[in-house]
Amino acid sequence: MYTSKKNSSGFTLVEILLAVVIFGIVTTTLYFSYNSLFQAREKIEQKTEILSGAETALFRIVEDLVNFYCETKPLYKEKEDFGDNSRYFFYAETDFNQSLSSTAVNFTSYSHLNFGNNNYKSPSEIFYYLKDNILYRGDFVYPYPESREEKEKSSYALCKNVKKFKMIFYDEESQEYESWNSDDQDFEYATPQMVKLELEIELENDNEKFETKIRLPVFREKKE
Repeated sequence: MYTSKKNSSGFTLVEILLAVVIFGIVTTTLYFSYNSLFQAREKIEQKTEILSGAETALFRIVEDLVNFYCETKPLYKEKEDFGDNSRYFFYAETDFNQSLSSTAVNFTSYSHLNFGNNNYKSPSEIFYYLKDNILYRGDFVYPYPESREEKEKSSYALCKNVKKFKMIFYDEESQEYESWNSDDQDFEYATPQMVKLELEIELENDNEKFETKIRLPVFREKKE
């Protein structure tokens, strides 16, 4: 007589399929969890990089302004003595080429960045403008470029993701201006005493705003 023994050491097909399904669920859950974690980490790193660039740009702008230079009386000569433009100046205008108005500014400063081997000691012309959400900086030794087109060709990108770059200027009576021309009679050939800088950086979910005021180290008073 034969007797049958049930093999209890193996797995049934149902058990194998159930294990495969559980393994698939666990693997999928882990994948999406790690993927979300890596995406969040990447976004944080991108945000940190953008904000670090903005802080570097802010430091550079402030450094340029605190080293502003202009001639004061009696060294300063009026317009009829130097022609259309003086060698040391402060110009700023509202640039309407952007979707939001921004400030394009030119001024002379001792904070020239020496990218070559020359030991240039005189003030250079510093130029800032915003285009396609990129803030550009120009740094030119004398004789300065004559046209804005020439200046833009020689400028370099300082900061990306810039939604707003705006300056407000204050005269000796603390009156506000959105533009300035130190070689114009309307401004009585004066330079601003203080500048307020507004910088807004565009991020994925919200924007980061920076604001500071800089008192210029030297200024030319209004013509009496």
